[in-house]
Amino acid sequence: MALERLRLNHRIIGYESLLTQPDKSLRICLEAMALPMQEGVLHPERNQRIPITLSHSQARQPLRTTSIGRWHHLGPASGAQILALFLQAF
Repeated sequence: MALERLRLNHRIIGYESLLTQPDKSLRICLEAMALPMQEGVLHPERNQRIPITLSHSQARQPLRTTSIGRWHHLGPASGAQILALFLQAF
């Protein structure tokens, strides 16, 4: 994997894990960045600040499990292709 070859400190957290076990998944992320856990990360819909992103309405939604599995129709290579495109941006 590219992240391992580049020897970047990283954690891999599956989308399904993030949504079904958000407390555990977000703790792992925050610990990797040496940041404390805050209850607010579990409830983005409660944040009063306006996110500066094109998907600001989605960023303000509560964590939901309704989209779990929707990506399966894209095929097994899709995740790797998305990651590769993301890494090319840097």
